[in-house]
Amino acid sequence: MDFKTRYQLWKLKQMAQPSRIFAKTLEKELRTRMGHGTWWVFLKSESRRIAIATMSGILLIGGGTGVYAYTSDNVMPDHPLYVLRTAIENVEMATSFKAERKVYIQRKQELRHQQDIERMKNRK
Repeated sequence: MDFKTRYQLWKLKQMAQPSRIFAKTLEKELRTRMGHGTWWVFLKSESRRIAIATMSGILLIGGGTGVYAYTSDNVMPDHPLYVLRTAIENVEMATSFKAERKVYIQRKQELRHQQDIERMKNRK
């Protein structure tokens, strides 16, 4: 495609698009007519959308890392995620209110720590 044709197509594209002022006015009018709440106005700014996407990504990755640290048998005392695993275990203990549940969790953690010790002995 030659330059002149590309330029003409670009000009047609510019003429076909509504102006920014018209788009903003239409959006505002539709918002008031449809009775939408103001919660999605927060997402209006591009920087806010990027911030929310970044926070969501961090939350997903952090949550996945926590699940891995808590459930994996490879996370032993010499692993960098062991601190996260012990923190999750402490939260699990702190959020259990019944005595029977606390005993069950404590027994489960003791058994798991014994298995970690055995695995470390077998590894060395």
